[in-house]
Amino acid sequence: MRIVSFNFIFRTLCFVLLVLPLSSFQTDSQPQYLQVKLVQNMTIDKLLERYKLNEYACNAQQFLKLNQMLKPQLLTKNRIYNLPILLYNYDGKTIRASLGINNLKTAQLIQTYNLNLYNESIRKQTYKESGILFVPHHALNCAASRIAKPVETAAASENTEPASPTGMGVGKPKPAKGKIVRHSILGKNYQDVTILDTKQKGKVFYVEAGHGGPDPGA
Repeated sequence: MRIVSFNFIFRTLCFVLLVLPLSSFQTDSQPQYLQVKLVQNMTIDKLLERYKLNEYACNAQQFLKLNQMLKPQLLTKNRIYNLPILLYNYDGKTIRASLGINNLKTAQLIQTYNLNLYNESIRKQTYKESGILFVPHHALNCAASRIAKPVETAAASENTEPASPTGMGVGKPKPAKGKIVRHSILGKNYQDVTILDTKQKGKVFYVEAGHGGPDPGA
C-alpha cells in the first residue's frame, strides 16, 4: 500500500506562499546571490530547508554572513534576505563551462540540485529553459561536509536532456519499495503500512480535529 504524505504536500504549498524569490538573473559579469522576500515570519532553518540548503552547516554560516547577522534569529515578514545561492548564466553547453570549473562531480552536484528544485516546483523553469544556474554555496565550498544524506534525484550525466516538461533528464524521483509493517489498530483496510523512509523518526506530530460534525446546540 502506498501512502501519500499530506503533510509534505501541505508544507510545499505553504512555502510557495511564504517565500517570494526576487533575484532570478545575473545582472553583470559577476554572479549575484538569490534574494527572497518573506510574506510571513519564519526561522532560518525553515528558509534553508525550503531551498535544500539545510543539509550543510556551511550554508547556515554563509546565510548569517550575507545578511550581517551575528547569530540565528527569527526572520521577519516583508524583509529581503540573501540566500547562499549564486546565480550564474548557463552558456547552453555545460555546467562546467558556465562556471569555469573542471570537476565533473561538482557539476553533477549542481545539476542534481537544480533538478530537485525544479521537480518540487521551487524553480518554475529548468536551468536550460531559463538560462540561469542556481549554484548553492556548499557545492563550491563545502560539499564534503554534508550533515545528512536523504534520497536524491540522481543525475545520469551533466548533459542529460529533459525527458518531459515535468522533469529534467531523469524526471521525478520514485520512492523506493520499503518494508511493510502491520498496525491492526488501523483496521483491516489500512493495517498494512509501507515504510518509505525514516526522515521523520523521533519527531512528534499531532492532529487538530476541530469541529467534525453537526452541532444542534449552536
